[in-house]
Amino acid sequence: MRNISPLAGLSILCLLLPLMASYGFSDDRDDAFRLILEARGTARIEKYPEALRLLQESIAVAEEAGQKLLVAIALGNIAEIYRLHGNTTEALNHYRQALDIYIEIENQSGIATTRQQIAEHLPPTEETSSSKRDKLIREAIERVKNRLKAQQKKSQPPDAGESEYAAYLAGVKKAVVSVWNSLEGASRRKEEGRVGVKFTILQDGKLESLRISSSSGHASMDRGAIRAVKAAAPFHRIPEQLGLKQISIEFTFNTILEKSHQGLEKKH
Repeated sequence: MRNISPLAGLSILCLLLPLMASYGFSDDRDDAFRLILEARGTARIEKYPEALRLLQESIAVAEEAGQKLLVAIALGNIAEIYRLHGNTTEALNHYRQALDIYIEIENQSGIATTRQQIAEHLPPTEETSSSKRDKLIREAIERVKNRLKAQQKKSQPPDAGESEYAAYLAGVKKAVVSVWNSLEGASRRKEEGRVGVKFTILQDGKLESLRISSSSGHASMDRGAIRAVKAAAPFHRIPEQLGLKQISIEFTFNTILEKSHQGLEKKH
């Protein structure tokens, strides 16, 4: 990979900073976020191969944690490095991957920015004319829509099994509440609040994709909610008559000190 001027390196940072600002995340304990910050510092001193390695590593960590926005940010920065080195094919490939994610999570800022980057870096040939660019964007949107429809179909209960589906969710809730009520850490630290968690139960009852969907503002309470769901797992198998390969669930844990009560609400 040939050398790039310091000015070129600055353009990478200009891309990185506004995207991070829109993410609104500052906890340096998050591994994916830390790796992107490290890549940023590495790019600043023009160690671009190392920056690419760190960005690829951040993608793997973010995907495992379900942090799709961080995946898109890392992909956009990889694309920018390839573009600066004249590798238009790889740049466009990573830009399009980032665009797919921005469309999926409905991040309008990311969609607009990445579309513009794709348009700017396509070579001015008949094959990549304005109509061709529009077609590429439409195809990307269609791919995301189809993927979302497939995911929805997997998680949606059939009408005939509504009562059994509700009974299964009630059993999951009971298991999680039992563990959550046994945790005394939050009340002992005089914390109160609401913490939302999202997770997926596979057909065999195993837990997958557990993450915080809305923080309570207290790290210990957030950790307690994660521990409660993990400790309650594995759950019962999903009834075969429901015909579901997995079920996605969102719970909200509540701690209210004045009532000396801990509870859990289910959102689905």
